[in-house]
Amino acid sequence: VADDAFANTPLNYLDLSNNIIERLPNVTDVSATMYSLILEGNQISTIPSSYFTELKLLKYVKFRYNGLTQFPNLQGLELNYLGLTYNHIDCIDESSFGNLSVSYELELSYNPLQNLPGSLFYTLMESLPKLQELYLISCNLKTFPDHRTANGGLKVYLKGNPSECDCRLA
Repeated sequence: VADDAFANTPLNYLDLSNNIIERLPNVTDVSATMYSLILEGNQISTIPSSYFTELKLLKYVKFRYNGLTQFPNLQGLELNYLGLTYNHIDCIDESSFGNLSVSYELELSYNPLQNLPGSLFYTLMESLPKLQELYLISCNLKTFPDHRTANGGLKVYLKGNPSECDCRLA
């Protein structure tokens, strides 16, 4: 996608799915109005830490089916939905959720996380108190922190993980 492809174009919604895109398009000219960004089914492996800085109205972000290896820096955003399924994210830093708000759904399924430390889970719950649905399907998670003390309305989807049951989840 050419750097000036969206210059002086007021966009609210941008869907560039399934286009074999390897690097993110320049959306700085439309940042003041964009609320939905969908770039699934591409070949994006990294997201620059400053990419979302000016996208303050963004509510819906879908980066599923890419090659992301790290949780993107989304600090300062107030999202309704964040979809990162089917990437290659194998670890999430606790600072990833600082000053980020996701009020409805966070999808991390089908990433090779393998481990979700209790401290990270509780940081996530404290940072995202409005979160209603957390998808961790088929993430190779063997253990999972006791989430009974988390947000009472939170639904956590853990299907397809090789969990080792020690009765703490009962």
